[in-house]
Order: sequence, then structure tokens, then C-alpha cells
Amino acid sequence: MKNSFTVKTAFLAAAALALSIAPPCLTAQTAASPKQRIEQEFRQLETNLTRYVHSTVLNAPNLDSMNRALDGFMRENAGVKRILRTNAGGFTVNDVSSGQPHSAPSRNVSSQRWLQTLTQSKSPYYSSSVDSAGALTLFYAWPIMSGPDKSHFSGAFAARIDFTTVVALIENIAPFQLALGGRAFLQHEWDGVDYNEEPLGVRGAQDITIRTVKPLATRQTPRNSPSPSVPVVVVSEAGAVTLSAEDPALTPAAEAQSGGAAGKNTDVLLKSSVQLIMALIVMVVAVMLVIVIFRVRRHSSRAEGRFFMEEETYFVDKKQRAGL
Repeated sequence: MKNSFTVKTAFLAAAALALSIAPPCLTAQTAASPKQRIEQEFRQLETNLTRYVHSTVLNAPNLDSMNRALDGFMRENAGVKRILRTNAGGFTVNDVSSGQPHSAPSRNVSSQRWLQTLTQSKSPYYSSSVDSAGALTLFYAWPIMSGPDKSHFSGAFAARIDFTTVVALIENIAPFQLALGGRAFLQHEWDGVDYNEEPLGVRGAQDITIRTVKPLATRQTPRNSPSPSVPVVVVSEAGAVTLSAEDPALTPAAEAQSGGAAGKNTDVLLKSSVQLIMALIVMVVAVMLVIVIFRVRRHSSRAEGRFFMEEETYFVDKKQRAGL
């Protein structure tokens, strides 16, 4: 009786087992960096905002419906604090702020630089501003084009976005620190160790760099921390945002937290290495199993062939002895 556990079945079973163990290792190695996560979040927010305005707000039956729609969008996207819409003459049609579903009174904003630039270029406008408390606000604006070929300028809509709130809502992100003009203003699980620094590619956010932890093998002595007088926004794991006039990296509590973060990073690396080794071992065992099964089947085939040949020779000899 032939063995139903064929070489093909063994190979598929081994491959499935190896793939079930390998994904955690690959996920840990290919996880997006903090820079990629932040940039992607703002790109997605901009896409969602423009689609919502064009598909829902502009198609609303009346101004009250438009205002309610804008308020609903801001409730679902906490980082967006204000959205306004103007007509072609520069007068506001909708001007809704977070938590206030009713539009502000209409006013003429045609003399503002962003609208003048938008009217001339017919392309999106991006800028940012920093208030006295150090809070960074992004200002995004888009033209509203109408007509059969979308060439007629019929107004604009703009949004004010709280930069810190959007970043604070990003979950499961690696430690990072953001700096504006060389001064740190926002950080997450930062321990002040040696780091890489590069520009942050968020539209409108000029002169912002992001600092990320270097791999353990390349770390050097800790760099100088920001001045204690510079306000630093600390983003906790739960998404809470706190503002401190003292750099948390200089306090004893932060040093203890830094040690815990370093230990956590070491545990993650060790766990990933163990998972990778286990995956390799499983793959090697699977290959060996396939080779053994293949050899056993080949040996059985040869033995079966010899059996039939010997049986045939036996009957030939018997006939000869009988004189047939």
C-alpha cells in the first residue's frame, strides 16, 4: 500500500509552518520608521479632508447641512481645528471651528495672502505658524474649481490643523523627537541618546527635523539635550500630551524611564533574533524531512521493482523445468 504522505504534501506542510513563524520577524524588520509614520499620517489627513469637502460638503443641500458636515469631520479628526470656505469674491460661506457646529459670521478675507496666492496659482497653499506658547499650527488651503473642464475658480476652502494633536494620536510608534529650528518641541519615549536627524517631510512644516534613535551598535555618547528653558511637548503611550518647561531628559525620573526604554529596545531586538533563528531551524528541519521522505520513497520503488522482476524470473524457470 502506497504512503499517502507524499513529498509534495510534506513540502507544503513545512512551508506553511515556516511562514507561520517568519511573519513576526519580517514585521519587526520592515516596520515603518517614525518619520514615515508621521508623514503618512498628514498625507492621509489631507486626502481625507479634500475628498470629504468635495464629495459631501459641496453637495450638501444648504449651509446648515454644510456646517454640520464640517463639524462631524472635525469630531472624527481631532487634529483639524477649523475649516472655512469662501466664494469667488473672497467672502466666507462656512467658517466652523472644533466644538462649534454653527458657522461664524461671514466676512471678507480677499485681502489675505493665502487667498490671493490661491486665486492666482489655482493650486494648493501650505503654510504654518507658531503661537506664543510654542504650539505649531498648519494652514492648508485648496481652490474650488467648477465648470465642465474644472477651469473656473469658484472659491476656496482652508483648514487649520494642530500639528501636535495629529502626531499624538499615532499609535505604536518608535521613540522620536521633533525639533523646530534646532530646538526640541515634541518627543515620544525619548531617552536623549545618540540619534540620526533628518528633515520631516510634512507640507507647510518648514525647518522641522525629526530625531530617531541610532541602532545600539552605532550609539555614541549622549548628545547635549535641549535647553531647559525650551518648552517640550511629551507624548505618552496613551496619547496624552503634556507641556514642560524643563527638558524631561534632564530629570531623574526621565533617566529611569530612559533606562526602561533602552531595556525595552534590547528585549525587542532579542525577541526578533530568537524568532528569526527559530524560523531558520524550522526551515532546515523541513528540508531535511523532504529529503528523507524522498529517499525512502525512491528506495521503496526500487525494492518493489526488484520483487516483480524476481517473481517473473521464478515463473519462467518453473515453465522451463516443466518442459513448456
